[in-house]
Amino acid sequence: MSIVGDIKDIAEVLQKADNIELYKQVLNLQADAMKILDDNRELKEKVHDLEEKLKIQEDVEFKDNAYWKKSDDDGPFCVPCWDGKGQLMRMIDDEGNVSCPSRECDYTYQTEERKRRDQEAAERISRLNRDSYDRF
Repeated sequence: MSIVGDIKDIAEVLQKADNIELYKQVLNLQADAMKILDDNRELKEKVHDLEEKLKIQEDVEFKDNAYWKKSDDDGPFCVPCWDGKGQLMRMIDDEGNVSCPSRECDYTYQTEERKRRDQEAAERISRLNRDSYDRF
């Protein structure tokens, strides 16, 4: 049986024995025991949540301008969202422009591949402009 159940049984015996003062003390004891049990449950939940967060924290690494999970190379995840709020917010890759979907965050970056493509495009445009200028 549980501690609260045992206290309840004792309270019933005291009530039948007509010992009101002791009965009140046992009821207070029962209320205290229920509060302790509730606090214990809440603390266990907090410990569990912190253990889960620690597992994630140990599994996350920073590379290529974002966070990635080491265990399965999952990512990219937003840097400000993880650093500031401890939330793994998956970023969206739109042809090399990677951005955080959170409304509170505006973190973006370009992948190395996107930077290379943009550089090549800029060089082609520069050559075309040079060639066009040379013709006149």
